[in-house]
Amino acid sequence: MCWGRDALNGPKPEGPTPIPNIPSPRALFASGGATCAETSAGLSCWGDNLFGQIHMPPSLEYELPAGPSPEWQNADHGALGPEGACVIGSAVLCWGQIGSSMTPSTRTRFGLVLESEQGKSPITGSRTVLPHAVPGIDRAVQVAFGIEHVCALMRDGTVRCLGENAVGQLGRLTKTFDGHHDAAPVEGLRDVVQIEAGLAATCARTATGEVHCWGSNYHGHLGVENESSLVPNRRFVTIAPEPHDTFWPRPLRVQGLPPVRQLSVGGTHVCAVVEDGRVFCWGANAAGQLGVGNTVRQNTPNPMVGVDGAIDVAASSYGPKSHTCVLLTSGAVRCAGRNGHGELGTTPGKDELTAVPVPGL
Repeated sequence: MCWGRDALNGPKPEGPTPIPNIPSPRALFASGGATCAETSAGLSCWGDNLFGQIHMPPSLEYELPAGPSPEWQNADHGALGPEGACVIGSAVLCWGQIGSSMTPSTRTRFGLVLESEQGKSPITGSRTVLPHAVPGIDRAVQVAFGIEHVCALMRDGTVRCLGENAVGQLGRLTKTFDGHHDAAPVEGLRDVVQIEAGLAATCARTATGEVHCWGSNYHGHLGVENESSLVPNRRFVTIAPEPHDTFWPRPLRVQGLPPVRQLSVGGTHVCAVVEDGRVFCWGANAAGQLGVGNTVRQNTPNPMVGVDGAIDVAASSYGPKSHTCVLLTSGAVRCAGRNGHGELGTTPGKDELTAVPVPGL
């Protein structure tokens, strides 16, 4: 069941609406204008195909739900990012937008993609024409990716990342702003059980419930109270640095969190379900998406007001005015933040600074 903006298929649904032709769904994930359901037969996706992320070959079309495409039928899991998609099996196959907006080349966040394997678009630039096996992360169990990087959780509980590292999103120190770096381990991380990525930041949850984040802190992803301790991003030397435009290239443990059992990293904020069923969020909060009762950016974790008994959380990949939804043990869903298109499952228009129930579930 889905709700919110439905740009090309008529009026916006008011409240949850069933999606047809999804056989026995067992997982659901969305990013930007695209959505994928993991089923017993593979992945079925629908929505925005601007970057070729839901169907091959890439096109500018929007698709209704269809049966799983052949590339996905033998996959164990899938991952959908802001400009691409991946399936995880014996290898990790990815497609969609490639290269770097800073330094376009055949060396991309998906590894070496030859020009003969690329498609062109006057709007989005270069894209993979066929699913591309990403080198250095074979036998991964989970994949997360942002605009220009990919990170993979490996079977041994370590994390490996590749792609661009201009703001430390690969979790390593480099001496160049080259648009691509090969897959390598993120040092200092072990016993990781979940990874999540924002646009230019990455977070990992360990078996003991710790959360470690690295990369850009422009929107507060790192959960650091004193931003002056981070590295200023001064790539664009003609522009005066902004106080929030900082990063850190090594994993930092997020302080002030009880043990975490579920994590979600959105485009501009992060939320975590802790062991006692509360939800803590931090980062951008322009529409009240942190659910703390105001619209003030929170550099460190704060509990959502009036939420307990949570078992899962989803932080939207939208911009600074975003939203968050929480699944409760009762089966109910509560959401907070932006509601311009009915994202909260209620009549579009009024943002909510604390989590409100989604009717009809």
